[in-house]
Amino acid sequence: MTNLALRDLLKESIEKTFKAYSLLESSLDHLSREDIESYRTAEDQEPMDAFIMRLERFTELVLWNLAKSVSLYEQTALDGTVRDRLLLLEKLGIIDSLDTWIDIRNTRNKIVHDYLENIAIEIYHKTTTEYQRTFEFFRKGITEYMEKKNLKDT
Repeated sequence: MTNLALRDLLKESIEKTFKAYSLLESSLDHLSREDIESYRTAEDQEPMDAFIMRLERFTELVLWNLAKSVSLYEQTALDGTVRDRLLLLEKLGIIDSLDTWIDIRNTRNKIVHDYLENIAIEIYHKTTTEYQRTFEFFRKGITEYMEKKNLKDT
């Protein structure tokens, strides 16, 4: 791939990730602890389902799509594990904590393999407490990376 193609691929990955993050934030804005603990019907559960789906999508984009695009752009080995790619993102200042992102990946795996109402509430609480700072750091980190690499459109 040419440098221009790699740059376009990275910009597209960042754009998709920002959109997914924006949708995740929107879901969080529409949920409250009191609401989710009182859901009784399938219709009541829809905002929580949207939040869970958006958290999964955002996580997948960061862990696979964006991490792979950054790895290609930085010309690092692609045959590494997700952990290796997260280490690269941490080294570049895009993420703040490898351990937290490993936990986020484990949460994503719970969603994919075991999604039940009781873990949805647990995931909501984890996202609004432990992960909130990490996601805010990510948004700031990827923005600074884009500026440093001159990836922002003029």
